[in-house]
Formats: sequence, C-alpha cells, structure tokens
Amino acid sequence: GGSMEYYLWLALGKTAEAEAVHAALPEVVKKQKRFYSQKDGADADEPDMDDEATLHEDADGASEGQSESETGPARKEGYFGPYYQALAERMVASHGGAALLDEPDVEKRRAAIGRAASDLIIQDIKQTLEKMRVEFDVWFNEASLGPSGELERGIADLRAAGHTYEKDDALWVRTTDFGDDLDRVVLRSNGQPTYFASDVAYMRNKFGRGFDKLIFVLGADHHGYIARLKSIAQSLGHPAESAQVVLNQQVTLKVDGKGVKMGKRLGNAVTLDELYEDIGPDVTRFFYLMRSNDTPLEFDLNLARKQSDENPGLSVQYAHARAAGVLRKAAEQDITEEQYGDADITVLANDPPEQLTYELALIRQMLRLEEIVERIALTMEPHHLTRYGMDLADAFHLFYDHCPILKQGTEISDEVKMARLRLLRAGQAALARTLTLIGMSAPERMEREVPTA
Repeated sequence: GGSMEYYLWLALGKTAEAEAVHAALPEVVKKQKRFYSQKDGADADEPDMDDEATLHEDADGASEGQSESETGPARKEGYFGPYYQALAERMVASHGGAALLDEPDVEKRRAAIGRAASDLIIQDIKQTLEKMRVEFDVWFNEASLGPSGELERGIADLRAAGHTYEKDDALWVRTTDFGDDLDRVVLRSNGQPTYFASDVAYMRNKFGRGFDKLIFVLGADHHGYIARLKSIAQSLGHPAESAQVVLNQQVTLKVDGKGVKMGKRLGNAVTLDELYEDIGPDVTRFFYLMRSNDTPLEFDLNLARKQSDENPGLSVQYAHARAAGVLRKAAEQDITEEQYGDADITVLANDPPEQLTYELALIRQMLRLEEIVERIALTMEPHHLTRYGMDLADAFHLFYDHCPILKQGTEISDEVKMARLRLLRAGQAALARTLTLIGMSAPERMEREVPTA
C-alpha cells in the first residue's frame, strides 16, 4: 500500500510527493516489522502493509546511520522495484490511480491502493498461467472468508466440538491433541482472527464442497504446516490423511554451466513470463517436471534453448513428429490406416535380431504407460512421466533408425511393412498421450528437418 503509493506519485510525475511518501516509510516499516514477527502473522485484512515492509527493508537499513559508501546507493524501490513501478503506471492508466491518491485518510488510501494493485497482480498471474497451460477451476480469495461469515462459522465449529480454550485473553485450539507441536491461537486477545483461523475456515469450506481428500502444494519452507493442516482436518471431524501436503523444493537457474544467484532484492529474478518468451511453454513445463518435487531443480537454460535431440523435452516431440512424417508419406503412397490398422504384428517375430530388439523395446515401453499413470496417481509424483517420455522417445528413435518402413531401397514384405506401420502408429499414440498428460503439444511437424523412414 505505502510502497505502491510512492510509485503512483512517480508515475504521475509528482516527484516531491513521492519523496515525501518514501521518507515516511522507514518508520512505518519498524512498526509493521514487529507486528509481522508475531507468531501467527499479521492481520489478514492488512496484507498491503506487509508489501510495504518488505519492499522497503533496504531503505530502512540505509536510514539508520549507514552511509552510501558503506551500503552503496540507497535503493528507494526496495527489491523488484521496476515491477512495482510498471504496476503503478498501469494503475494510473486503467484504475484511476490519480484518484486513489486523493483519499485524505492514510489507511483508507493505502488499502484502496493495495486492492487495486492486487487486482492487477492477480490478472497478471492468470494470464501467465493461461500461457503456460495451467488451469484452476476455482480462484479463491482469502479476504472473502471474513465478509462471508466463514471465519466465524469455522471458529464456532471448533468451539462446539470442544477443541478450544481461553488463555491470555486469546482463544486457542488444542491442536496438540492431533499431533501438532504446539497449540494454535485462533482469535487474538484483541478479537482479531489469525491466519490459522483462515486455514480452518478454508479447509472447512473445501470439506463443505464435498471433497474428502485435500492436497496442499506448498514451498519447502512450509514443512511446519504439515502437522498444522492435519490437525485442522481432525479438529473438523476428518481423518488426518484427508489432508495431504506436497512440498516443492527451490528452483535455481543454470546458465553457461554456472548457477545464477537470483532474488527479488538483487533485482534479477527471472519470471515465468520471461521463460515463456525465451523457450516457450512446452520445454518449460517439461523441465519443471523433470525432478521429484522433493528434490531441488536446477533449470539448465542453455540446454532448454537447444533445438536438438539433446533437449529432452524436444526429443519427445521430435519422436512424435517423426512418426507423423512417416504416416504422411504412407498416405502419399495411398497406404491408409485401414490397411495397416489391423496388421498382424506377430510377423515381426521373424525379423533379424538387430531389428527385432528395437521393435520389442518399443512395445515394452508402450506397455509401461498404464503403469506409469497409475503410479503418478498414487504417489503424486509427476516427474515419472517425463522420465518415461524420454525412455519412450529413445525407444522410438532407435526403432525408427533401425527398422525402415518406406525408405527408398528398403526390401521388406508387405506384411512386415504394414506391421511396422501399425507399431509406429501405436508408438505415436503413446507419445501423444504422454505429451498431452505433461501438458505439451504433440506437433505433426517440427521446425528442424526430420529425416523420413
């Protein structure tokens, strides 16, 4: 809120007003930092002040006796300032940013600025995820829990079940009865609900919509939430296993063989939009799914940029495009799927060992797909699909290279030709299914030249 006010003044060309807001921020930071250091976090109704504190943490440090020679020039934008500067300019253009600054009450003004900024940020997130083919059925705003009465009803349910007690003028929940490491405050001594209360209300909302298994995808630094969320489920009358937490490790970027230290404070954070523009959604999705969620991911940008079989994501797509090329050539020779769709595949058993080996290897990989899908569904470990896709593509490329079908000069019987076409078509179907499950396209053609069989 306060930080966005600073950028709004700048966007309007009001430098003096911006400097005045900036000068006032360090004192605000000190107050809000203490507030946010409390065990249960800040009031959910004032998230804009958290942005204000974090954005100007560096400015606060420079204001307490550190000279520019000791710290470098003070960075008024805090971290990731350019993003917020651009956001302020958009607010001026589309959200009446100038009018937002006319509100004389500081708290109301910053709350309004925070809401306007939040609307634009959510809009950006939705657009980014749409480009990356990530879909959500429901977008739920935590701020709606209070006005809707769900916060109050969630706390009432805990009271009615006998899981609460009062201590130090606050209302606590006996989460230790359900395996948590400590009891949690649900209502502060001032009567304000905590973030834990929001967790209770939202989980109650999910159960109320008929779901009996809730999967929470969190960052690795939220390990402490596992016991907390399971205790909430039990306090609401559901088994602990109905709340499952999947923790994702950090992603680091590797360029030219070296890890790149990134961060908002460093001003060099790479956004998902930038990856999209650089390498596209297909390769980005594949690389993100190449490692188990509990293993840190080193995103090799040089490898992701390669337009060759060295790029594991493209290798799977190349295999599909190769199959499509052979089938187009078959159609040009008036060979239809009706002719090879029911071909006797057993004739391939008489192929020479140097060919039969690769035909059987491709068949074995295709038969694994059902097993892989079931494994992912049970373990929630989608990285098995990318590994399988690479194995399937490798098997297909070897089949393609060693078992010619329509290549000029190839001398094989019509029965073998039709059987190999049927096998190739089945391999293409398995590749397409794998790519679709990963969320990638299954191209009929690739930009690079694909040799024909």
